Amino acid sequence: MLTQICPRRLELGPQDAMVANLADGQLEGGQRSILIDPKSLEQIKFIREGEFNEVDGAPTLRVIGDAQTVPAEILSPVRTVREEVTVDAILRNFINRTPVEQPLSYFKQVSHEQGYTLPIFYYLHLAGQSRKEAAATLRSYKNARENSRVEITKLLNGKRTLHLKLGSTRGATFNRIYNDPETTIATYQQAKDVCSALTGMWEADAPKFDHFHSLLQMSLAVWEASDNDRDLLGYIRRAASRLDELEYGALVPNE
Repeated sequence: MLTQICPRRLELGPQDAMVANLADGQLEGGQRSILIDPKSLEQIKFIREGEFNEVDGAPTLRVIGDAQTVPAEILSPVRTVREEVTVDAILRNFINRTPVEQPLSYFKQVSHEQGYTLPIFYYLHLAGQSRKEAAATLRSYKNARENSRVEITKLLNGKRTLHLKLGSTRGATFNRIYNDPETTIATYQQAKDVCSALTGMWEADAPKFDHFHSLLQMSLAVWEASDNDRDLLGYIRRAASRLDELEYGALVPNE
């Protein structure tokens, strides 16, 4: 327990004085805390218990116990980083199953897009929201596009699906990629054909969802190399949204 009070601290007052917390290496005071790096420590004189002697103008800390420096490179300051929410980010994070901060920001951005066919259930699952809560949240977005709001609400209520029936050509493509785990996508046409076929998947295809994510990753890479071709992006969006509907829609409860 600290039994001797520094006169300088009495002069400053509790709001401007700080206390060294040796448990986590921080200086704490008021509503702020700072870390002391080794360079700063070289400028501070630490005084042990029983050896206190204030010298005017000296940068002094009174420490009970031993003080040790910690190399700055091993400190890991807490940072909050969130990439800009774009269509690209919404797709990429879903396709890569990347956990994101503030997942409702991604859901909100979908409601602001004219093209509302984008993954939403993945982000609602991360946010822990039910379909009923998501519908209420959607209504609270004042700047959401009305058409997007209506269509997303239909999807949340099960009154709309992103499934597209497979014809003979698309069905053959789906069967091929379903049974070939070594499928590669290197061209625009291959990406377009695969994504078109993926919109015909069903719940029973769940054992292949990991494979479908890989196919979408390859398709996204082709899109990135195609100078952001809008037509191909549309195919990727529809396929990713159908996969999201099946894979994560089941994880978002009704209430």
